Amino acid sequence: TLSRAFPCVRSFIEEFAREARGRLGRAKIVDLPPGHRVHPHVDRGEYYAGRDRYHLVLDSAGGWMRAGDEEVVMRTGELW
Repeated sequence: TLSRAFPCVRSFIEEFAREARGRLGRAKIVDLPPGHRVHPHVDRGEYYAGRDRYHLVLDSAGGWMRAGDEEVVMRTGELW
């Protein structure tokens, strides 16, 4: 799998799940080039109802994210 190319990230995600006493369902590494955007969306359905979602920022030039009424600037190394 692609995750083998990111052993430090994979290790961090697995350890974070253990410490949070969570069950890791899946992790996705996304490369969003500067100037591109993810259009507003809502995670719906039974799959998301019982799960938490996190964003680990590997590299950022100060991209932002909006969740509900909150807007944040995501910086390299942060976990949201």
